[in-house]
Amino acid sequence: MKILLIHNFYQYWGGEDSYVTSLKKLLEKNGHEVYLYSKDSKNIKTFWDKIKVGIGLFYNPWVEKELIKIIKEFKPDIVQIQNIYPLITPIVYRVCKKFNIPIVQRISNFRWVCPKGLLFRKGKICELCVKKKFSYPSIIFGCYHNSRIATLLFSLSFYFYKLTGVFDLIDKIIFPTKFIQRYYLESIDFLSKNKTVVIPNFTLPEQNYSLKINNIGNYFIYVGRLSEEKGIISLLETFKSLPKVKLLIIGDGPLGKKINEYKEFKNIEFKQFLNRGMVKNYLSKAILCIVPSIGYDVFPNVIIESFSVGVPVILPNKSNFKNLIKNGKTGLYYDNNIYSKKNLTITIKKNS
Repeated sequence: MKILLIHNFYQYWGGEDSYVTSLKKLLEKNGHEVYLYSKDSKNIKTFWDKIKVGIGLFYNPWVEKELIKIIKEFKPDIVQIQNIYPLITPIVYRVCKKFNIPIVQRISNFRWVCPKGLLFRKGKICELCVKKKFSYPSIIFGCYHNSRIATLLFSLSFYFYKLTGVFDLIDKIIFPTKFIQRYYLESIDFLSKNKTVVIPNFTLPEQNYSLKINNIGNYFIYVGRLSEEKGIISLLETFKSLPKVKLLIIGDGPLGKKINEYKEFKNIEFKQFLNRGMVKNYLSKAILCIVPSIGYDVFPNVIIESFSVGVPVILPNKSNFKNLIKNGKTGLYYDNNIYSKKNLTITIKKNS
């Protein structure tokens, strides 16, 4: 089968980016022919780039032209779309449907109900826009890229495409968990359950790492985006107060500069982006992997990666993480409180 994958890579590498690259490898390994059509938000640098993005949110002739050429030459049997913002946009649905190509959309964030895509603002979960026909609260707060203008343009664009019925062109929507599937079905009136399916994340066996069971390290590990909703600051504050317990942080993100303040603590070590083989190598030697998210994190890839190397996971006891681990067997739940690190500290102390 010929499969066209479409994805807009994020400014900071994240779970969706890893998923798409792994999916391409998995499909090719199983005999499919795959073409990845992608854009990268890191290429938005100049003022003209931003103007072009703003125009493209409503009509993107550049993407339309490129995609038509690819479809005519590659002749895909099906297309799977991951992220389309801000450089690809919903124009892809119309182009694919013009050529009668079945469209599969995977949704791994909350972008359809929240311009920021995170349901998170000022240190806590925010659902002001979820059931609004037009997400005007996000414009007031400038949620999208911390800009009222950018948020206005995105919100108007999404509203425009929703009114024109472009999202109805999607044949199937994949959600990674039942939680996000249920959340969308309860929040979006134009989405029908028979169009949706739950397919969890996966991980590939990596060739460039070796599991050494007898060489277990003496550290806890965090792998992921360095951003507020991930709970990274609370985690660092916890280990700051536990000088005899080691923590390894692997990742990058918008809080990179803020995190520099914690490099003076000798029990905390930082590493930026590593390939998945090296990440699994560090995971395989950890005591426990910590996922301290304080937002509605969907399904961090690191959970599956930790399981694949036999390492348990610590998760906050929240509805979005329900049934992802067997408490006391494959991991531990701790009572989450976004205003205090007390419960996380107690859980770590008990298992260090």
